Amino acid sequence: MNLQNKALVPVGNFLQSLTLPAQVSRARTKLVASLNAALQDLAESEKQLVADFNGEVNEQGQINWSDGIAPVEYHTEHAVLLDEEVTIELNQPTLMKALKDYFAEWNEDVDPQYAEAFDAFFDALETEQEN
Repeated sequence: MNLQNKALVPVGNFLQSLTLPAQVSRARTKLVASLNAALQDLAESEKQLVADFNGEVNEQGQINWSDGIAPVEYHTEHAVLLDEEVTIELNQPTLMKALKDYFAEWNEDVDPQYAEAFDAFFDALETEQEN
């Protein structure tokens, strides 16, 4: 399943907001763990990007720039990083099938705060089903 980096947190939050049947819930738990691993990779890439532009990330996760202002180039590169697609693996075919089957028939209301996350997740799931 492919998602943009910027969708990792919203999709994880959306999935965790749902009450699901047991097997689908297990699949969700494994998928959220994979999303969290991708988030850790993203965080490391963000820290490296900050360092590349002479910034520093403190213990609280705040960025300190050497001259107090983030370079324009940093913002451009950060936007590119957030738009990059990552592959989220769920290396359990039975659980992945349960997840796909469940959402293929799912027609529940989506809380407006999760609308974009649902759209990104469903697009990724549909693409995954085609493969």
